[in-house]
Amino acid sequence: MITRTLGQTGIRVSVVGFGGMRFFNRDEAEAKATVRRCVEKGITFFETGSYGGGRSEEVLGKALWEVTRRDQVVLADKAAVADFPTAAAVRAAMEASLRRYQTDYFDVFNFWGTNTPEMHEHILRAGLLDEVLRAKEEGLVRAIGLTTHARPEWIRDFVEVYPWDCVVLKEHLLYSRNQEVIAHLADAAGRRRRGASRRGHPRDADAGRDDPGGARPALPGRQSRRQQRHQRHDHPG
Repeated sequence: MITRTLGQTGIRVSVVGFGGMRFFNRDEAEAKATVRRCVEKGITFFETGSYGGGRSEEVLGKALWEVTRRDQVVLADKAAVADFPTAAAVRAAMEASLRRYQTDYFDVFNFWGTNTPEMHEHILRAGLLDEVLRAKEEGLVRAIGLTTHARPEWIRDFVEVYPWDCVVLKEHLLYSRNQEVIAHLADAAGRRRRGASRRGHPRDADAGRDDPGGARPALPGRQSRRQQRHQRHDHPG
């Protein structure tokens, strides 16, 4: 299986990933066999959300930890923003998802269904992003992104306003409308790699931090939960 680095996160992912949305109405034995086949074929990226009241997360997590170890997979999840939730609600959703997955961190955590400029603005201005950045500091999240079915021009605006670690969008051989925006995303990432400054946009001014895409500095004398975890032996789930 071919693997690539996910943007500037340093996270290596298989170019083919597995989405577990439909697991909420699947038999656990079927789910386990499906996940085992994915692992055998070299798939390392697994993603779902709280479909079926969280059942998809429970089934996918159980299947994963029965056939592989946590440090062998890249796990992504998401919190819905369509109803303009509070920051506390996003944090609660994240923690509930972690429990259902039987894990203590997500490699990627996305704002789910960021489909309008208003939703994107809400994430930035209503404390949702700050809350997930705090979770990143605590070791609960490694990378932060968004999923979207927005118009291509809006997606371009999203990544110009804030340097998301990743963007999940709809693109299909039979329904292709995002090739231009994919090229724009690649160009934006390239500009950041070449050292284009992230300072000066409104989100930075509000937060008073130089690097809005990075984790906040650890407090002196205090280890993050992720640092503490790395001192322990790896264990499934």
